Amino acid sequence: MKNYLLLFVIFILFLPKQSVAQNQELIAKLKETAKTSIGSTKIGALNDLVDELLKPEPGKENCLAAKDYAHEAATLSEKANNKVGMAISYEQLTIIYKTLDYQIHYLRWKAKAALLPRGAEMKQQQQQLEKQQE
Repeated sequence: MKNYLLLFVIFILFLPKQSVAQNQELIAKLKETAKTSIGSTKIGALNDLVDELLKPEPGKENCLAAKDYAHEAATLSEKANNKVGMAISYEQLTIIYKTLDYQIHYLRWKAKAALLPRGAEMKQQQQQLEKQQE
């Protein structure tokens, strides 16, 4: 019985290290993809990178690390009129600025996210992105 308990404790202690390593590996891949790609692929990679940086919970350090990537995704999305990219990056910036307790920035991005039209055009862009990722 003690052997099983010992194995269980070792497993529990090893599990977080493995997931942190996998997360760092994914972050490195997303950074490389964001550097080398263009258009909606770059926007998607930046948004995915921000999501990974904010895991498991958006703390101040995580938010500071993700802020510039989220701004870049928002800027590129606006230039390309990519409403899906805008919606995702605006929501990410809302989370970042709320966590950092920057109320004016938080309210700015929250308003942009709320005012973004979410109609048929956005649904069509989302479907196009899903087809590209297949």
